[in-house]
Amino acid sequence: MSYEEDIQTLLRRIVDRPPVLFPAKVISVNEESASIDVLPLHEEVQIPDVRLKASLDQASNYTIVFPKKESIVMVALIGNSQIDAFVTMVNEPEKVKTVIGETTIEVDQNGITFNEGNNGGLLITPTLVQELEKNNQLLDAFLKVLGGAPIFEPGNGAKSALQETLNGTLKTFELGDFSKVENTKIKH
Repeated sequence: MSYEEDIQTLLRRIVDRPPVLFPAKVISVNEESASIDVLPLHEEVQIPDVRLKASLDQASNYTIVFPKKESIVMVALIGNSQIDAFVTMVNEPEKVKTVIGETTIEVDQNGITFNEGNNGGLLITPTLVQELEKNNQLLDAFLKVLGGAPIFEPGNGAKSALQETLNGTLKTFELGDFSKVENTKIKH
């Protein structure tokens, strides 16, 4: 083969080979299988089941970015396959899910959910402290009445048995200290 023929053969191989990395439009998103169907911008044939993570293994630690339907993603072909591909870049994320061991974090337009949200929302610490302070003021006033001047029973002038009993019982308790209820490593 001549030098010119070698160049022509190499050029034909380059031209005939599909692009390894290309932009595509998201047609559908399947969160359960962590895949999407896409339509490459340079073609008219959809590619189904494009992976949202490069690995097929069921590893317990991963991060997946789920793209919005109709958005543009970058897709890479795996090996010489025409249809086996994975997403390398997402332009418009709809949801991000990270799993590390027993911890799951999901972020979407509704907010951040830790471990499926079974424990409810994070506390708003300033509001919690404000409401607890109201309870402390009420208890403090109650304790002042009980520990203050004796209250006499009407009619016989004896000290109130209820006051004496409550006063004796409540002396063993302290008001709660809520100054350390905030976890400063998680802020919102």
